[in-house]
Amino acid sequence: MATGRPSEAVKVLEQPRSHESLAGFVAYNLGIALLQDGRAQQAIEQLDKAGQLPAGDPAGLAIRDKSNLVLGSMLFESGDFERAKQSLDRVRLDGLFSNQALLRAGWAGASAKQYDRALVPWNILVEREPTDAAVQEAMLAVPHAYASLSLYGRAAIMFERAVDQLSKQIERVDASIGSIREGRFLKALIREESRQDETWVIRLRSLPDAPETYYLMELMASHDFQTALHNYLDLEDLQSRLMAWKTSLDAFDDIIRLRQQNYEPLLPEVDAQFRELASRIRLRLEQRNHLGERLKAILTAPRPDYLATADERIAGERIALIEKQLGNSDSPESAVLRQRAARLRGALAWRLETEYHERLTAAHVHLNELNAPVDALTGQYDAFVRMRQAATHSYVGYDVQISRLRERVGEALQRVDMLMARQGNMIETVAIKLLEARRERLVAQQTEARFGVADSYDRAARAQSGAEGR
Repeated sequence: MATGRPSEAVKVLEQPRSHESLAGFVAYNLGIALLQDGRAQQAIEQLDKAGQLPAGDPAGLAIRDKSNLVLGSMLFESGDFERAKQSLDRVRLDGLFSNQALLRAGWAGASAKQYDRALVPWNILVEREPTDAAVQEAMLAVPHAYASLSLYGRAAIMFERAVDQLSKQIERVDASIGSIREGRFLKALIREESRQDETWVIRLRSLPDAPETYYLMELMASHDFQTALHNYLDLEDLQSRLMAWKTSLDAFDDIIRLRQQNYEPLLPEVDAQFRELASRIRLRLEQRNHLGERLKAILTAPRPDYLATADERIAGERIALIEKQLGNSDSPESAVLRQRAARLRGALAWRLETEYHERLTAAHVHLNELNAPVDALTGQYDAFVRMRQAATHSYVGYDVQISRLRERVGEALQRVDMLMARQGNMIETVAIKLLEARRERLVAQQTEARFGVADSYDRAARAQSGAEGR
């Protein structure tokens, strides 16, 4: 139907449905589709069926009431006032469409010249919320009905009451327009209820600090207004997020400043100690590598003296010193001492030669045992280097990035503020135009009521004069 193809909509809606909860909506939409397709009589019959379907949930009851209201309006416009009243009487008195139904029911009676029957629904209606357009129309319809029944005194009283109530409504409209121009309307719309409660539009009417919503319920319930409002709410949410990001960037500045204040006094001393430890580590690693190279070399060129113990090296040095002291002396004592030194050197050499392979194996084992401590030491060294770099990186180099992000957030905020101003101005302009049109109508109704007061008193006076003349 939205695309202007009601005949195709009729075919779709006439197909059987298994969901009973949707029966009322299908029946109503089928009636509207038939009406748009030019089949008025079939539409009336279909809406009559839709208005009598059983319903238990609020949505089903509401669509049934709407079906009866639309049917009653169609019958009223076609001049079938009796059937129109029957359809309108099926609308619940506490439903969403009760005001329109009561108004139409009264007009059905009045159009049939049955003013006493018209007063029944109208008198119920005038006691309801005076901001409703149907109630305001009934304020004038009731005294007109009394005047048609020649009850001019009662008509004058009701006209005076209408003048008073319409004056109050004009003041309310003026207050609403002023409130909207002061920006309160948008503040009321962006309350948290609009995001959490589906009935927030209805409850806005009862807010004492939101007079701008009194006459805008129909507008706020429309699809176009809801779309515009959701766009505004999305912009407001985006604005809040951007403000939060801007605050977060300020917090990042504080974090970086505090880190810099914490690390910079400590790092020079830490770096000095680390350099000393690093030099000692390099020395130990060089010594270990030197031992490894010597062991690798004696695998191909055996050097038993390389594997001598400290005591054996000391003993060899003493023997060499003794031999040097003996020199080339030919004395018998020197000869004996040289022989003894030679035997000692031979014993030492024998020991080194016989234990060479065993000592070489043990040296490799001991060298390999150093691998684990060396690896641990290297790991600790690398970990410290990473920690040292992380400490510096935790506060160095962020200034440019944060500055760029702050500029982007600021530019985005400016664009969002501009769009919010445009969207908000559009919403306020639509609302003000609607209220101004409503005010013009209220002023016209007030003028009509004032003329009605004068006319009723004039007729009452003439009727009284006529009665006295007889």
